[in-house]
Amino acid sequence: MDANKTPSEGGCDGANFLPDEDNYSTTATQRSVILQELKAAKGKGRTTFYFRFECDIPHPGARLMELRNEGYDIVMQWCRDCMPGGATHRVGRYFLIPEKQGRLF
Repeated sequence: MDANKTPSEGGCDGANFLPDEDNYSTTATQRSVILQELKAAKGKGRTTFYFRFECDIPHPGARLMELRNEGYDIVMQWCRDCMPGGATHRVGRYFLIPEKQGRLF
């Protein structure tokens, strides 16, 4: 095996493979991206595939669970979405419920 190739390219077994710094994001960064995207969606929501393929978040479900555990009100609705290759799947569409603002007067 060629040690300079990624595992998917037939390279190393992955034990010593580290992603490129430019393409790597921490789970904290991934959670931040999800929050920004949900806020930018303005009620339209974002799908699992959107987070996975457009935002490069490998396991968006885990990040969404972590955000919920932090107190964010995120709800999910089932929908159908297309993978980049064209196949459709039933996936979750996620919505951030805005925090209620208390009245000052």
